[in-house]
Amino acid sequence: MKNKQMIFKILIILSLVILLTACGSKNDDYELMTLDDIKENIQYQEFTLLKLDIPYSMISRIAVNQAGYEIGNSGDKIYIYEYKSNKKLKEDKTKIHNYFNGQSIPPIIMSKYNISLVYMKKDKNEYEIENKILKVF
Repeated sequence: MKNKQMIFKILIILSLVILLTACGSKNDDYELMTLDDIKENIQYQEFTLLKLDIPYSMISRIAVNQAGYEIGNSGDKIYIYEYKSNKKLKEDKTKIHNYFNGQSIPPIIMSKYNISLVYMKKDKNEYEIENKILKVF
């Protein structure tokens, strides 16, 4: 009888340990992306990127790396912001949205992991470039 009780207690303890370790683990493990990763993905879509200066009002104070590009000679622009973590990106997300607010053609703002990408179209009726940019992540 004592053996059965002891085995039962051990099984309960093991079950609790397994439950607690499973509940305590977060599945936030992902590889952080870099600005260069995104730039390569865009170039893989067969676009030429022409370096642009980021206007002062659009410069992030939190991003560890940021760059602006014109896509070929289309007049379309992208701004890429790289953060140290997803948490830092979330801190800056509202500011980035406000930076680009009030444009004649609203920008497309995409975020994944630690990268935020802002795509600004010159021609609102042009979708070829937009469709390819959406595949960057």
